[in-house]
Amino acid sequence: MQKNNDLSHFYFSTRARLPFAVLSATMKHMEKLETSFENVFLKNAPYQLPKSVKEWLVKWAPLLVVFSVLLSVFSILSALTAGSYYARLGVYIGVGFGFKYYLGLAVFALQTILMAAAYPGLKSHHKAGWKMLFYSGLVSLAYAVVSSFNLGGFFWSLIGSAIGFYILFQVKSYYTDAGTAGELAKKVEEKIQEVAKKI
Repeated sequence: MQKNNDLSHFYFSTRARLPFAVLSATMKHMEKLETSFENVFLKNAPYQLPKSVKEWLVKWAPLLVVFSVLLSVFSILSALTAGSYYARLGVYIGVGFGFKYYLGLAVFALQTILMAAAYPGLKSHHKAGWKMLFYSGLVSLAYAVVSSFNLGGFFWSLIGSAIGFYILFQVKSYYTDAGTAGELAKKVEEKIQEVAKKI
């Protein structure tokens, strides 16, 4: 009986901690990826943006993000409206939307959410906001890799992602962990790693 209780406790405690372990491992991989990208797009970049350009980008980044989010929301709503119409029409003509359409829409929505989440941090120059844009760029890059069925489309997707990451890492130093939001994010990260180590 005691053995069964021990097994049950082990199963449920491990199951409860599993999400923290996965999240901790993901964060570590993200940090390594961020370091690799920083070496490519900042430290080893053949050209560094002038300070005036960087300051302009940092100053107007929140407004640019708001514009991008509004445009994205409008695009998503338009796509949903058009999708609903053509889905009903497809019933009569025997044509439907494929998985790629819905996947693209879901990825676009995720990117929009990440950009919206970046706004407070960008406005107060917290690194949390910068990281949201970094994650948004990774989502875009991952989708481009798995959804490009021709070499031309894949090539231009890589070019677009490279330009985006280059600009993003050029202004990285303007965003710090200082302040309430940055300290809170750091404490949450430390707590996740602490729980994961107990597994």
